[in-house]
Amino acid sequence: MRQVLRSELPEGANVDAARQFMEQEGFICKVVRNGTFVEKTWFGDREPVHDDIDFLDCTRVQTAGHLLMPRTWRVGLVLEGDVVEGVLVSHYIDGP
Repeated sequence: MRQVLRSELPEGANVDAARQFMEQEGFICKVVRNGTFVEKTWFGDREPVHDDIDFLDCTRVQTAGHLLMPRTWRVGLVLEGDVVEGVLVSHYIDGP
């Protein structure tokens, strides 16, 4: 995911273009200023933590083959002003 996003949204991409791209891919996005992003690989992860950053917070939830086990993708496009500076990815399957 990180490699694909870096090729589609290289450093210096405008936040509005990044939002449009992500929303076309099924994500729901909002700009977060001075926030925290946790890169998870399973539901219980608590790190790595990125504090006090500005980022475009994009989330997409889809089924993982079972109704009670959704796959959650959360992408943080780190911003410097209104341009993309980096990509953070959180991905996990949640369920019983």
